[in-house]
Amino acid sequence: MFGLVIPGRLVDTTYEAVDDDKVVFNIVEPQSVKHIVVFLTGETPLEEGMGAGIYICWPTHEPSWQYVGFICNEKPSALFRLSDVQMPEGEVSVAQIGLSSEPLAELAQAAPTPQAKALTQSDLVTFTNFTVESLFNFVTSFSCTPEEAATKEQDDWFPIGCLHKWFETFKNKLEHDPVFWRRAFKED
Repeated sequence: MFGLVIPGRLVDTTYEAVDDDKVVFNIVEPQSVKHIVVFLTGETPLEEGMGAGIYICWPTHEPSWQYVGFICNEKPSALFRLSDVQMPEGEVSVAQIGLSSEPLAELAQAAPTPQAKALTQSDLVTFTNFTVESLFNFVTSFSCTPEEAATKEQDDWFPIGCLHKWFETFKNKLEHDPVFWRRAFKED
């Protein structure tokens, strides 16, 4: 009924039923796993109005299940980034992916754990600011005097002031309209 894909590994359809409406997959060496895909095999559909809540558990002294999302007959597969889910400190040899049959109405309202949530606009602004500032700092680290530039070969040079002006303009646009860059990708 269910399958699990971990990139670089074979497809896994060997889960263990732990209750009438719950199953678990064991993941060996979970630290190396960045993403998983959970899917319905198509062999048996879920009951009408039901979905499969997907959870991850890191076996520790106090195991706790973290909700990461769901699949259903209308959305029979989903990709999850495990790096967004809080992992315990130290080495863990096995983790578990749990699937629980739950009403779709409840699953649609459930929010993934904070670490697995979608990026917010504030997150995007912070990331973009970091990226642009990093580029600016990297490029300016190669600045030199005109005399030094004359002795270098095979490099293209431009006034560092141009990059600084672009950087300030970009930050200003980002501050006033965090998604201004989307206009460049809109089709006419």
